[in-house]
Amino acid sequence: MFYEEYRVKMYGIVLACKRATPQNKPEICKGVVGGLMEGLKYVYLNPEKAIDLHIESLKEFQGGSVKS
Repeated sequence: MFYEEYRVKMYGIVLACKRATPQNKPEICKGVVGGLMEGLKYVYLNPEKAIDLHIESLKEFQGGSVKS
């Protein structure tokens, strides 16, 4: 979802869950945060490839250009 199209300003990455989830299912929370951190590490270390992968995953961008 492109939040900016709906006038929702995003200034960073946000993870949200019900208050009970970390208490009742900590393994799920650890897995989500661990996966997010792994993905961020990949993006920071491979920015060009990360852009290519992102564009490939969004049909709206296929056939377009990052620079346009």
